Amino acid sequence: RIRNPRELGGVRATLETLPEIKGILKVFDQSVVVELASRIGDFEDLRELLNRALSDELPSDLGDGGVIRSGYDAELDRLRSLNSGNKEWLTRLEADERERTGIRNLKIKYNGAFGYFIEVTKSNLDSVPPEYIRKQTMVGAERFVTEELRQKEREILHAEEVGIAREEKLFLEICGSVAARSEALSMTADALAEMDVFLGWAQISREWDYCKPVIRSDD
Repeated sequence: RIRNPRELGGVRATLETLPEIKGILKVFDQSVVVELASRIGDFEDLRELLNRALSDELPSDLGDGGVIRSGYDAELDRLRSLNSGNKEWLTRLEADERERTGIRNLKIKYNGAFGYFIEVTKSNLDSVPPEYIRKQTMVGAERFVTEELRQKEREILHAEEVGIAREEKLFLEICGSVAARSEALSMTADALAEMDVFLGWAQISREWDYCKPVIRSDD
């Protein structure tokens, strides 16, 4: 059972190596190697799906987002564009409020406890517009919010929540595609494990100059 995006990325990485491994094994005609190679699947369709669907760099936690590659799902791309547009809106709002109030160090910030807010240092409180709503008092600053910022916060958080939910749905669908091939994948994993043992023996044989003995029946 796949538990997180990086484990799915591990499946992708393994599948990427299979064509080269099978190509190397083809040069051997020993029956045990031929039989071993026959148990290693191709999984070209699954490899193509994982490369098309998964980002190059995967987070350990599905909830962090960024699992699904851009261009794989149109709806997810749309939700991401909303988030990108919202961040640009916040940047513009910060610049506009600095210009309007004359507070050059005014900042729009976010944290999980208070959401989005406008932060103004104590030395600039005289320039705060009357429509600013006080949200929190800090040692050296005050935090405010406006109705416009509250509305945008609801839009941003909703888009992020829906986007994460969409990614989770797509991730589970991809995991389902992998699970549907579990028997063949397990057979391939067993074959690769056996090959690893053979390689280990071969390396030891070379290092210690081992050879296959000829057993005689006489004295």
